[in-house]
Amino acid sequence: MLAEGELRALLPGIDKTIGRENGLTLRVLLATYVRINEPVMAWREFINLKCGSWFVQDKSVKTRQEFMVPLLPVVIGRMRELKAFAGDSLWQLSVRSNKRRNRLGDTHIGNTTLWAAITRAFEASKLEMRCLTPQDTRSTATSHMRDMGVSHEVSELAFNHKLKGMEGIYEAREEIPERRGARGLWAQFTADCCDKKESVIVWPSRALQLRKAK
Repeated sequence: MLAEGELRALLPGIDKTIGRENGLTLRVLLATYVRINEPVMAWREFINLKCGSWFVQDKSVKTRQEFMVPLLPVVIGRMRELKAFAGDSLWQLSVRSNKRRNRLGDTHIGNTTLWAAITRAFEASKLEMRCLTPQDTRSTATSHMRDMGVSHEVSELAFNHKLKGMEGIYEAREEIPERRGARGLWAQFTADCCDKKESVIVWPSRALQLRKAK
């Protein structure tokens, strides 16, 4: 996981280090804490930037369980820019290599595209920090959300993890206020790190725990 100081050192200048498209992808990945395969295989038709929602299909999910990602304004802006980069492609993250496009047609970037760019940056000594791995985006979000006061149940929902026992009923709800609140809290924190702003996190005590259905 990355400490706050590492996030604040990494994110503001990441575009100059790995390129704008990769930088945007990393920011979206951090803010939404999904697995890399999920945005890579995202079809545009399942991303509604006006409503702020992204439906992740089961075939791109490790657990093969589809889920909905609520998109906060800061994330919507970045995804809109990535959409512009992709042009007329049906994919949110369209292939960039002409050789690959000529061979495969309209397709998405590879699962290793982002991490290859980050690895090259480390090898060229453009990133002066400990090595960043694909697992760090989710583990970083997990740790910081705990420190922010997000309960275990809410963070599990935010990560699309199954809740055991009766709490599993909440998985059937398309929109869960507590999940959106947790995601908003974390997305704003990552945005503050990107923009070199001091974060003032206010998390109402009533939202710390998952409210039971009546």
